[in-house]
Amino acid sequence: MKNSWFLGIFIFTFLLFISCDQGSDQFSIVETSSEYNYYAIEVFDNKLYVAGGDVWKQCDLSTSTNGIDWQTEYFTNRAIFDLHATDNELFAVGTSGFIFSGTSDLLKKEVATNSLFKGITKIDGRLIAVAGKDFNKGWVYPIDDNYQILNEYKYDHELTDVKCDIGDDCIAAGYGIIIYSHDKGLTWVRSTQNGDFYNSIGYNSEGIPFVVGYNGSILYSENKGIKWSAIKSAHSPLANNKPFRKIKFYNEAGYIVGDNGTIWKSMDDGQSWSDISLNTELDLFDFVIFEDKLFIASEAGHILTTEK
Repeated sequence: MKNSWFLGIFIFTFLLFISCDQGSDQFSIVETSSEYNYYAIEVFDNKLYVAGGDVWKQCDLSTSTNGIDWQTEYFTNRAIFDLHATDNELFAVGTSGFIFSGTSDLLKKEVATNSLFKGITKIDGRLIAVAGKDFNKGWVYPIDDNYQILNEYKYDHELTDVKCDIGDDCIAAGYGIIIYSHDKGLTWVRSTQNGDFYNSIGYNSEGIPFVVGYNGSILYSENKGIKWSAIKSAHSPLANNKPFRKIKFYNEAGYIVGDNGTIWKSMDDGQSWSDISLNTELDLFDFVIFEDKLFIASEAGHILTTEK
């Protein structure tokens, strides 16, 4: 990577500085039969999966092969907060420390914890799950392919997301905390970064990790999570500070979604961002690209679609 890749990273584009709240009307809303917030959406085996629920009450799972017609079924009696797909398996995690995995059907796997799982990923045959609650309790669990916990790392900060690159490196983040692992999630070190409730992690096409937060921050790290630099600081006076919920990259195109229809887009691997928010008050929790459109998980059983 050239040293100049992030030369202008601290200077927002003019478009970003002056971006306003005039949202786009070019989107559609699908109302599924679920009444629950959908926190996670994923593509697996050419099918869309979306799940969420009430923390202690219920989760509905909706699926679609075309993004238009959705089938919604009761899934479990606890909320699901994250879905993660590999080439040959889909995973779901949520309340009560269960992991659901499978190909056509998601089956519950017993794990020796009752933590509130907020995120899960897989690297080199190993699952990495993060958990958290009440802002001041967080855990990281490396888990083997028999669903046995290999270790438990406790933190006094809630953890909400975990992602790994194509090598040995992983990042986890949460309430005022970012931690990193350089051995495929077996051991973890806390970075010095704080300052926001970090909700989501995404790697761009060059393997650089980005983190976004509830107070509007966008951070990146050029040394695999050890130190972080701000593209946009929390509560920046120069741009929209609506909460960011999720960041993902598709090749050099990056997207961030958040509350009140917030969508930000980057076409240069995260160097600059523009506000392309939708004209809706719905909070947007997660998204995927499917059939050349953004499909976005939202509140009260709503799924939004718009051009990417």
